[in-house]
Amino acid sequence: MEREILKKKKVVKKRESLKGPKPQVKKKVPSTTPPPTPTPTYTPPPPPQKSKGTSKGLVGLVAFVAFLCIGIAGYIIYTDFFVKPPEEVAVVKDDDSKPEVVVEDEEEEEEEVVEDTDTEFEGEVLSATLPVGWTIIEYFDGDGTESLPDMTEYFGLTAFDIVNPDSEQVFTVQAVSGIGFAGCPEYALFDDNGEAYMAEQESASNDMGEVLNVVDYTDEDYEEFEFLNTTFRRIGKKYFYDTQEGNNYFEPPCVDGLFTLEGLYFEDEDGYTYEAYFYGATEVSTEIDLLVVDVILESMGVVD
Repeated sequence: MEREILKKKKVVKKRESLKGPKPQVKKKVPSTTPPPTPTPTYTPPPPPQKSKGTSKGLVGLVAFVAFLCIGIAGYIIYTDFFVKPPEEVAVVKDDDSKPEVVVEDEEEEEEEVVEDTDTEFEGEVLSATLPVGWTIIEYFDGDGTESLPDMTEYFGLTAFDIVNPDSEQVFTVQAVSGIGFAGCPEYALFDDNGEAYMAEQESASNDMGEVLNVVDYTDEDYEEFEFLNTTFRRIGKKYFYDTQEGNNYFEPPCVDGLFTLEGLYFEDEDGYTYEAYFYGATEVSTEIDLLVVDVILESMGVVD
């Protein structure tokens, strides 16, 4: 028995010797060094990704607005140029209280509006077409002028004035008597001057021992109109008229501001007839006034 136990002990010792020394286990000692502080790092946010659905929606919105604008423009052009505005319709009731549709022509209404802007003047001697607010005043028997002798009585048209809407006298015609002149005090020269007529005026001046006084208007702009079948030209407030109608020349008189026109005359108490009148624009008149006066004079006639 002891032998067996000894054998077992020997066997155990051998096994232990074969295993070798038991390894020593080192115990971990907690470190006293503080852990390193982590350094924060910036990570940029990822770029926004375009949404395909949003892009398509924006394109569709732009296309819709463009088509809408084109449609509105087309509608405006169509209504302005191709669609005739509806005519006014008035409802008139007859005795049976049945409505009757009356169609009024828009063009006729427009013509009536235009006609309302002018009035027809007819005095004792003169007639004319006047814009609204304008008037003509006729004077008779020596009134309206200061160029007639007081010792004689006169009969007929001795003056007339054109008055603007502000009640200002802007153009006047006044009878004159007892004046005379010789030679040619002033000759107005235009592009369509008559050489033969000018030679006659120059000869008349030479007979008086004077040199013909020529005022050159060839480079001047002027207004031209017809007044009582006579051609007139106006430069500012100066008037000229053609003394020789029926040719291709403009041949004005040598005296400024004096005319004799067919249909205008007056008489004295002895029955003598006079046809001379002073005429012209007044100091208060403006170019706008005189443009209207030109039109009024062109429309003027003599009452039969």
